[in-house]
Parts: sequence; structure tokens; C-alpha cells
Amino acid sequence: MMNDTNDRREFLKCMTWASLGLMLGGLKCSTSQKIKEKEMSEMIAYCGIDCHECGALLATQADDDLKRKQIAEQWSKIYNSDIKPEDINCLGCTTEGNVHFTYCKVCAIRKCAQEKKAINCAHCTSYPCEKLSEFLKMVPEAKQKLDEIRSTLT
Repeated sequence: MMNDTNDRREFLKCMTWASLGLMLGGLKCSTSQKIKEKEMSEMIAYCGIDCHECGALLATQADDDLKRKQIAEQWSKIYNSDIKPEDINCLGCTTEGNVHFTYCKVCAIRKCAQEKKAINCAHCTSYPCEKLSEFLKMVPEAKQKLDEIRSTLT
């Protein structure tokens, strides 16, 4: 049972990054160089989450098994789930290969963005859609980031 709103929000950020992360290093996009550089340095997920705030990404990058264990225990307790340390591996949902958090396989926002070949949801002509809007209510800083990106596109 979730008791702490901040823990819930942190978990949602991390889950979302794990499922929706975007690493632009190998992608070509038609946006300005400034936008690409900013998005790469911040690693903005489809949904607007700043990937560098995600414990799963940080543990994976550091190859830190203790951190994986801590995150798995924390998320399991907060969400009354059985998350194992081996589940805490992620390089971003749009990266090639299979190093993705388990949730990636079922994330509707990720699936939609991939189908539309969107850099992130701010680049989508349907922004903000109903599916994304529900998520953004839980993570307002993601909405702020997507709105910021969107404002540079027009």
C-alpha cells in the first residue's frame, strides 16, 4: 500500500523512464540542433520524464547490484509488488536490445509513441492525448518538460 506521495511519484518517474526512456544518441531528427542537444543531455522519455532521475537507469549505468536490490525492495514495498533486483535494468525504452524494465513491454504510452515514431510525446500531433494526460496528472514535472519542448517546435 502506498503511503508516501513522494515515493509514489519517484516510482512513477522511474517506471516511466524504464518503460518510456529516450536516448537520442543514435537517432536522426528534424528538430534544431539545440533541441536535440538539450534532449540528449537530459535524456527525456516519451512522456517527459527526465531519465537521469530514474534509479533503474542509474543502477544499470553503474552496474550496481546493491542499488538494484535497494530499488527492487523499495518499489516492491511501495507498490505491493514482487520486483526482483534482476528486473532493475534499463537503458531506455527506445534503445535497441532487451535491456528494459519489465513494465516496458506493457506501457501504452511507449507503444503509441513507437508506432507514431515520435521523438517524444511533445512531437506528436495529438499532444496531449487522453492517455498521456492521465499520466501527466500524476507527474506534473513531466508535463512541464513536454510543454517546454513543444513550445520550441512551433
